[in-house]
Amino acid sequence: MVSHIHIEISYIDADSTTIPNASPTIRQAIKAAMAETGHLQDASVEISVVVANDHFLQGLNKKYRKLNRPTNVLAFPINQENQEKGKDFPIVLGDIVLSIESVLSEAIEQRKTASAHLCHLVIHGLLHLLGYDHATSSEADLMETTERKVLSKIGIGDPYANASDSSTTAQQAL
Repeated sequence: MVSHIHIEISYIDADSTTIPNASPTIRQAIKAAMAETGHLQDASVEISVVVANDHFLQGLNKKYRKLNRPTNVLAFPINQENQEKGKDFPIVLGDIVLSIESVLSEAIEQRKTASAHLCHLVIHGLLHLLGYDHATSSEADLMETTERKVLSKIGIGDPYANASDSSTTAQQAL
C-alpha cells in the first residue's frame, strides 16, 4: 500500500457540484486503484486531477494528440526517473484531466450513474499514469481486467458488460 497519496483536484470551467460528491469519488477511485495495482508501495505519491469541460479537453486533445475533438479523459504521466528520490520527496505521477460533460453524457448513453462512470474514467487515467496502455489487444485486456477488479472492490459493476467490443471502448477513453 502506498504510504501517502496527495491528490490535488481542480475544477476548470466545471462545477464541482455537477456530480454529487465528485471529489470524494475521485479520491476513492485513486486510492482503490493504487491499492489494487500494488504500484509504488511504501512511497508517497502526488497526483493532480483536473475536471474541466469538453472545450478544454478538445484543446488538449488537439495540442497533444492531434485530434480536434473532445475526449472523456486524458492522462499526462511525469517521468519518474528524473524525480528526486527519498522519503522526503513524493513521487509525482502526473495529471488526469476529465471532461465533466463527457462523463455525464456517456453515463446517460451507457445507462450508468455519473459517479460510477467518473470512477471508471479516473481509474483508467490513473492506470495510464502507472504505465498501462491499450494500444494492443493484450494491453487492453490487462488494463480492462485491472479496471474491473478495482471497480468491483468499490462496489461498481463491470463497465464493459454492455459494450459489444470492449477494446474499442477502452481506446475511446484516452
